[in-house]
This record gives sequence, structure tokens and C-alpha cells, in this order.
Amino acid sequence: MTTTSGKTPVTSALLGGCAQRTAKAFLIVTDLGLLAYWTLTAVGVISVGTGDVLLAWNWSFLPLDLFAVTAGLTWSLLPTGHRWSTPLFLCALTLTFSAGLLAVSFFALWGAWALSWWLVNLWLMLMPVGLFLAPRLFCSGTASP
Repeated sequence: MTTTSGKTPVTSALLGGCAQRTAKAFLIVTDLGLLAYWTLTAVGVISVGTGDVLLAWNWSFLPLDLFAVTAGLTWSLLPTGHRWSTPLFLCALTLTFSAGLLAVSFFALWGAWALSWWLVNLWLMLMPVGLFLAPRLFCSGTASP
């Protein structure tokens, strides 16, 4: 088990009990949303457009998103204090952030300003930052590090 000060699991120290439950909820909803997106994209309900470059760019995110989903859902199923909890949590946040950042960067460079795409990808980018940097926003002083 990875610990800080030899006592507290690192994920618990990062999040605290209440924030960890909130983080799990946010990651599960986000990961299930990514799975739904890729399912709907695969069956043709959702499309980013018809250009070959745009379609290839979109599908190039599938492996990154699947790694993020796998890390996030696996972390959410681990018991608190498990030795893989912290690495999977940080990996899930990093991969999710990266997917959002790459998409937002592409949209900015491409000059695409569809609000629905921006909001989803800003969520993918900012949600992990919020979970990592500001867990006390979710728990009004009840979490103990």
C-alpha cells in the first residue's frame, strides 16, 4: 500500500472520504459518457463530420479514451487504500485531461466553434483538474486527510 507519513493511503490523503466518493461519481459518469459517445459514433448516430481528416482525427482518440475509461472505472471499483488506487486515479485523471486538451487544441487550431463539442471537451479537460486541485469544494470540511 502506498502511504504518506507511513499511515494514510495517498489517494485518501489526496481526496478524503467525501471527496473520494464525489470523484468516483464524476469519473463514473464521465467514463460511461465516453463509452456512450463511442458506441453512438460506431453505429453512426453521432458524427464529427464527413471529411477524411476529421474522421481519422476523431477515431484517433478511441485508444486514449478507452485507456482513460479503463483506468477510471478500475479505480472506482478498487477498495479505499488499495495499493493501485493512487496510480490508477492519477492515470485516469491524466488521460481524461489529455483527451480534452488535445480536442480543445484541435478545435482552436481548426477554427471549429460548435458549442456542444467545446463543452464536452472542456469538461474532459477541467473535471480532472478540479478533482485533483480542489477536493475541498465538494466536501464542506468533513473530509480528513
